[in-house]
Amino acid sequence: MAYVHKGWRKSLYSPHEDPHRVLIEEIGPGYAEYRTEWEQTTKLELERSYPVQIDFELNVSCNLKCPMCTWSAEATYGKGKSSWMEFEFFKQIVTDGVTHGLRAVNLNYINEPLIRRDLPQFVRCAREAGAVEVMFNTNGLLLTDELTQELITAGLTKLSFSVDAFSAETYAKVRVGGEYAKLLKAIHRFLEIRKELGVRLPLLKLTFLRMADNLHELEPFLDYWEDKADLFSIQNLHNPFDGAMREEKQVHFTTGAPRTPTITPRCPSPFQRVTVRANGSVLPCCNMRAAEHLVMGNAHTADVKSIWNGEKMQQLRILHQQGRYAENPVCKACIDNSDSWAPEPR
Repeated sequence: MAYVHKGWRKSLYSPHEDPHRVLIEEIGPGYAEYRTEWEQTTKLELERSYPVQIDFELNVSCNLKCPMCTWSAEATYGKGKSSWMEFEFFKQIVTDGVTHGLRAVNLNYINEPLIRRDLPQFVRCAREAGAVEVMFNTNGLLLTDELTQELITAGLTKLSFSVDAFSAETYAKVRVGGEYAKLLKAIHRFLEIRKELGVRLPLLKLTFLRMADNLHELEPFLDYWEDKADLFSIQNLHNPFDGAMREEKQVHFTTGAPRTPTITPRCPSPFQRVTVRANGSVLPCCNMRAAEHLVMGNAHTADVKSIWNGEKMQQLRILHQQGRYAENPVCKACIDNSDSWAPEPR
């Protein structure tokens, strides 16, 4: 499969017929409505009274130390179960959210969601509440056959694996602490179990973060997985670190072709989604810097609807509508250090 980089930070596509058609056939017209709203908010053509999607940080932990992630700068791999999001808190937000128009639920932020063995409970809760899309991204190393079956029967709609390599040697550089053979086995077993169960969902998405260490393996990666995955996400990430750490880490990143946008950059995230962290903090996007510098409120003390329609979120949306993103340091760092100014509809 020939891949031509188009200058986006995230380029999501499929070598097959529109994979979302499968989801529409399996889930119904509600999924088509969700996709329409997602695309409208991507273009900033629609302002909703509630986010289309909520991302949840269910646990503050990860089992890897990838150099492009802020976890690689942490002293430990996590803060323990005492910091995990309580199920009832999650259930309350999702149940209330669906009544206000919530369509999609993503079960990770900057963490590894499979650390939580009760993850299928969260999937089932969201689907039963009425969310038409329930998904998450994982490094896949903790996925077992039993957990795969539980996630499928719970109603997961998309499962995304971070692969980022086509050899054990390169994988060891970009996914520090991981085991390439174990990841491959997990992905293939997922496909086998899905087939054995006679179902089409969840769709399989594979991601590849383009970095200096793995650029040479993008084409063989795509060639190998072309007839196996339903979706691919090829991403260019900007350096999320500051100060001396930024210079130290820069060797791992690639900036791609120079960005020459024909219009002023605008980010759709504040029009589409929020992230609810395990401590209740609500962020307007999934940016790593947002966790410290762009908190819109806390879901323990205010409902998501009021935060979404609050002054902080409204002002952030105005900044992007008017092309004044540079006035917000988090948005400026994200946009100016990326060869992308808006994500392609997923």
